[in-house]
Amino acid sequence: MGLFFDSNENLYVGDVGNYRVMKFSPSSTNGTVVAGTTGSAGSGLNQFGTREIYVYIDSHERLYVADRDKHRVLRYTNGNNTGTVVAGDGSPTSASDRLRDPHGIWVDTQSNLFVSDRENHRIMKWIENATTGILVAGVNATEGI
Repeated sequence: MGLFFDSNENLYVGDVGNYRVMKFSPSSTNGTVVAGTTGSAGSGLNQFGTREIYVYIDSHERLYVADRDKHRVLRYTNGNNTGTVVAGDGSPTSASDRLRDPHGIWVDTQSNLFVSDRENHRIMKWIENATTGILVAGVNATEGI
């Protein structure tokens, strides 16, 4: 579903049907699993939901995954297949510490995380290690015209 190229031209792909993120090095047709558990959906820190998986690699080579079904964003470091929740808590509400169907993600050079919070109709920002987000665009839980 989601894909991202890192600075070394490695391709990362959200493989929704298999509940994982795959990494393909340049000119390779064989990928390796870098996050998720093949064939196993769930709420664990090494699992994803079933609908959509969006990926992003920051300048520190950390993998971020927006797990739409579980209403959270996970960060993976140093090749570890167990992530850390950095935004959302798995409960779909409009509170500033939660997400409802996160989609696009982006991380700036100061490691601030920006998330397109689809069902809440807003863009949220999480400062690194924050437990609540900051509204940067949209009107909380209100559709635009």
